[in-house]
Amino acid sequence: YGDGHVRRIYAPYMARGKRVATVGILDHIVYTVAAFFHTMEALRCDVAIYFAPSYFHTLTMPLLKLFGKKTCIVSVDPQQILKDRSSRSPLHYMYYAFSRFLELASVRLADSVFAVSEYLEKEYKPINARTYYTPNGADTEYIKSIKKRKISKKPAIVFFGSLDKHRGVDMLLDAYKRLPDRERYTLVFLGGGREEQSLREAAKDMDVHFSGFIDHKSAIAICKSAHLLVIPFRKSPILYKTSPIKTFEYIACGVPIIVTDTGSHAGIIKDLGAG
Repeated sequence: YGDGHVRRIYAPYMARGKRVATVGILDHIVYTVAAFFHTMEALRCDVAIYFAPSYFHTLTMPLLKLFGKKTCIVSVDPQQILKDRSSRSPLHYMYYAFSRFLELASVRLADSVFAVSEYLEKEYKPINARTYYTPNGADTEYIKSIKKRKISKKPAIVFFGSLDKHRGVDMLLDAYKRLPDRERYTLVFLGGGREEQSLREAAKDMDVHFSGFIDHKSAIAICKSAHLLVIPFRKSPILYKTSPIKTFEYIACGVPIIVTDTGSHAGIIKDLGAG
């Protein structure tokens, strides 16, 4: 299908506003309800391709198939991520069990499943033989068209993403503190999140820049001017099951990359000799 024959539907999920760095149960409910409202529009199409956590649209898929429509899934993460998180709340487990049931049901129902990681391909293949490994990527032409923008006269060490504990942003700040020639460099955090305030407090009297929430194009412009780009992720089961798109966008920026050897992102950097 050419672009003129493709209809893109964006369903809302940020129930608490655009500046929220994490997605919660309320957001999932809003997204699921939105999927029902968009079903009538999807019935006008030949193929419905869902690019979202796969359990959001499970209940709409049988209706589409009843009318002879094909349904495909682009799966970006498994619901096992919820199980991996350290929560002993009965409500948390109930939500995980229900969403996991819907996830596997949608995989069975789909005409095709496109998985962004090899882990997901192996998990879904026994359930649906029409499962294909289609790794993430970056729009290289788009990134190439963005002009570099420096925010410091010094060489910049840059991280772009949510400032969360599992992303190792505190370890990055600690590593910066240990640099013997630290005054030569500026450390830059592009993004916001739970750890932003504690990082700001820990970085007092150091040349550390915080952008807060920032639009994607501006962030890429700064990344392209960086001396180094960093992925300091902590070791986590999640990282071996998913494929962070940050990795591909970093590579497209053409800047040397330093990564922790803690997931699939490290394998990509090694294979491409990009860091």
